[in-house]
Amino acid sequence: MKKVINKHTTLVRLVSQTWTSYPVIPLKNTLETVKNKLEDYQKNKNQALLDGISKHDISGAMLQAVVQSYFAINDAQDTIAQQQHKNIIQNRYMSFGTFHTFIKPNMRFGMIFGGNMTGMQMDIDRLVTTTVAKDNNHDVLVNFIQSQGSRESANEHLVPEQLFDNPDTEEKEVEGISAVKAIQLAQEQGQKIFTITKENYNEAISQINLYNGAMEDIRNAINSGKQVTTHQSQINFKGWHGSIYSKT
Repeated sequence: MKKVINKHTTLVRLVSQTWTSYPVIPLKNTLETVKNKLEDYQKNKNQALLDGISKHDISGAMLQAVVQSYFAINDAQDTIAQQQHKNIIQNRYMSFGTFHTFIKPNMRFGMIFGGNMTGMQMDIDRLVTTTVAKDNNHDVLVNFIQSQGSRESANEHLVPEQLFDNPDTEEKEVEGISAVKAIQLAQEQGQKIFTITKENYNEAISQINLYNGAMEDIRNAINSGKQVTTHQSQINFKGWHGSIYSKT
């Protein structure tokens, strides 16, 4: 069975621990080299120390390190889960995503006159594994795959928070939003949480007030036989306004 998770999106408000995964190591070395050069420049104010440092070295490598760390930690946790379960074999299939700056455009009469950086965004377009149960037990396989979804969603806010938050301060400086965290926040705000299927769609949808695009996507997911988990109304969290839902 292939597990396919499309279009997970996480906003992070505003380097570092790494995991065992070969793409992360060169990025770590690049970031450490740039860090050392910038620290030397702060001490000596010698412009020559900045020669050879590109925009990608300063910002692009950091952003790339976040999304590669996301895949690395998921692979490590998947391996541990397989070892603990002992009845599952799972291998990563081709997956991809991005971590990038998120700029809100300032518009007037339909034209963009500038923009404000409102945070950063984790966008995992495709997260796929090939997974089988050794005894071909379908129920065991489905339960194992579903158990991974909440962890993979949570990592979308946990990984950026860990990489960008300052460990030397007591106050948490970086907050992320993922589907799992949004559901938790909605519960804390007193909202109802709905698990929607074809059987209870009409009853549930009448109690939900999300933006039009979300409502349409939920309706299409239910019509295609999927199950949707979502909350009752818009969430307001540290300047972020929005709604989140997950489909299985």
